[in-house]
Amino acid sequence: MNNKLKAFVIPAMIIIPILFLAMASAPADAAANKKGGTIDYGDSENILVGTWTTSNDLHFTVKSNKTIDVYVLTSSDFFNYPSGSFTPVEAVEKTTSADFKIKSDPSESYYLIIDNTDNSRSTDAIPTGSAAYNATYPNFLDTAGHTVDNIVSTCILGAIAVVVIIIVVIIVIVYFVVLRKKPQPPVAQSPYTAAPVQYQQPVYQQQPQQPVYQQQPQQYAPPPPSQYEPPPPPPQSGYSGPPAPPGQQYPPQ
Repeated sequence: MNNKLKAFVIPAMIIIPILFLAMASAPADAAANKKGGTIDYGDSENILVGTWTTSNDLHFTVKSNKTIDVYVLTSSDFFNYPSGSFTPVEAVEKTTSADFKIKSDPSESYYLIIDNTDNSRSTDAIPTGSAAYNATYPNFLDTAGHTVDNIVSTCILGAIAVVVIIIVVIIVIVYFVVLRKKPQPPVAQSPYTAAPVQYQQPVYQQQPQQPVYQQQPQQYAPPPPSQYEPPPPPPQSGYSGPPAPPGQQYPPQ
């Protein structure tokens, strides 16, 4: 492995596991959710904070432009709010600013209530109109006591780490398989080397052309005399008079 590849692979394989472990071991209250808005007259903002299986310090802050009430309720008290009898885990009433911490109980769900109503408690604030607010509260926790944000961040970081490790492995494989492929040894040759056969193009000799004979004009030659001799004429009688009338014959002479 050359120096350039070492400078990339070794730090990546050391830093990635350290980042992954640091994110996985981050404390539950390392980050906080933020929420803001406007609460109408006679209404409230009810925020489910989460459920814990271990004891944790939960930090809450609320600021408003109107006098409001801030409560942290368990799930059992939340179902009695606002008209029934409920006992808050923490209550800050008739205020425009609240900043407090509570110690969570295992397996308990908590709600942050920003109240702009005239609820059943005699010590609560009387609403005067719509109230704008800004609040911070702990991230929702799972049963292991880790925040959802941390879980998501851990998953994302883990996916990035896996991708980077895969890329590093691919680079190493390509380096060793392709770039560092050993050349094949040359094939041993016999000391005798025959002279290469040179192919010569055959030279074809042009054959002499046959003389062109001109046809001589033929002269007419009469056919040879026939060997056939006509038969001799029949003998003639001694009568030399006029011919006999039709139907009659002269007697032979």
